[in-house]
Amino acid sequence: MPQLPKGDEVAFERLYAATRAKLFGVVIRILRRQDLAEEVIQEAYVKIWNSAGQFNPGVASPITWMASIARNRAIDVVRKRSETSIEEEPAAMEVAADTPDPLARQEMTEELKRLLECVGRLEPDRQKLVLLAYYNGWSREQLATKFEAPVNTVKHVAAPQHDGHPGVSGTDMMAYSEDHIALAAEYALGTLSAEERVQVETMMSVDKDFAAVVEAWERKLGVLNQMVGLVEPRPEAWEKIRVAIGLAGTQETIVHPEAPQPVAAAAVVAEQPAIDRSTLDRSNVIDFSVQAKRWRGVATGMTAIAAMLVALIAVQAYRPELLPAGLRPKAAQQVVQAPAPVAPPAAAQSQYVALLQTDAASPAFILTVDAATKNFTVRKVGAEPQAGKSYELWIVSDKLQRPRSLGVIGSNDFTSRAALAAYDPDVVNQATYAVTVEPEGGSPTGAATGPIVFTGKLIETVPPAR
Repeated sequence: MPQLPKGDEVAFERLYAATRAKLFGVVIRILRRQDLAEEVIQEAYVKIWNSAGQFNPGVASPITWMASIARNRAIDVVRKRSETSIEEEPAAMEVAADTPDPLARQEMTEELKRLLECVGRLEPDRQKLVLLAYYNGWSREQLATKFEAPVNTVKHVAAPQHDGHPGVSGTDMMAYSEDHIALAAEYALGTLSAEERVQVETMMSVDKDFAAVVEAWERKLGVLNQMVGLVEPRPEAWEKIRVAIGLAGTQETIVHPEAPQPVAAAAVVAEQPAIDRSTLDRSNVIDFSVQAKRWRGVATGMTAIAAMLVALIAVQAYRPELLPAGLRPKAAQQVVQAPAPVAPPAAAQSQYVALLQTDAASPAFILTVDAATKNFTVRKVGAEPQAGKSYELWIVSDKLQRPRSLGVIGSNDFTSRAALAAYDPDVVNQATYAVTVEPEGGSPTGAATGPIVFTGKLIETVPPAR
């Protein structure tokens, strides 16, 4: 990133290679169309190239700053499109990656813990509302329709709370009214209309302090992008970006020097004195008339030979049966390799997320379930290790005779399994998930023996395809 303001093309290509899948995953989940997403990703990287000098590493990480640029552009585009029914929207790309960048795990854990403490204070429907707004770019009106709630209720979901809600310090906010602060929060969340977004951007351009409030909200909510899955754009997207920023200019036309003009023959002849050819010594002169006759004879013979060869080739090509066996061409076999058809990318299925916690302020684990494969991933957020004990995950449902174990949660930051494959989708989606403290290695009896310390229910973060 520091080399971009200097016009370092190699550094920009490395940056694109390292971040393209994350940024494309962010925008395609909002736009849900390959062509629109590629246009937005091109515009985002052009802006990143042109405004790299404005990046402040002391304020945000490079990926947070870049994702904010891409996401804002995607929301601008989707707001200008005619509103479609939320029931008709195709499924977005998957929200949660199985494993984030190992170098970002510690940062992700701490940032997610602080953010989820705030989101966890909301009611379950409002938690889902925040996730749909941020991940899918839904407007107030779409969210109000989805949750059958007044638009004003949706409007104030992101209202800042100075006791820990994501935002900036209370001192910095005192200069602005609650309406201005809520407007900044909604801009970062993505629920504003196109006109309101223009209003906020105009205010940011003339008021640097208000811009700082908006950017602080974007940083706080931007940690949610760490849960976004990686989606690779097509290779031609990079070529379009290179052309747009002038890294792939066309070759200049080569200009050849003009050839000198020949001197008129008449002028040369005019300058020569008259010569008496009868007095010339011809002992060392070659008579080219004789040589020319010989060359004409050779040329005639070569022409005849060439004509015979052409005739032979023509007969070999079109009537080989007229030739002796020795002169017939051998049958040639040509192997043509046809490119394999490329299947269109399959639409991703729903994703479900549960916050496993004791209370709203203490999230311990994040449970992510893929509806298509029924694979789940448990991410450790705030749970403290228990000496000589293990955390064990259980599925609890009135459709099951008793709680069923989904296995021990490992000591690493991430535990992934396919243990839900045996359960019906309705059971998986509606169940309560509980974590108990068991002897090291898990319950010895197959039933929960220790206390239940964390619970949670799944909420849908990506709507299924209709």
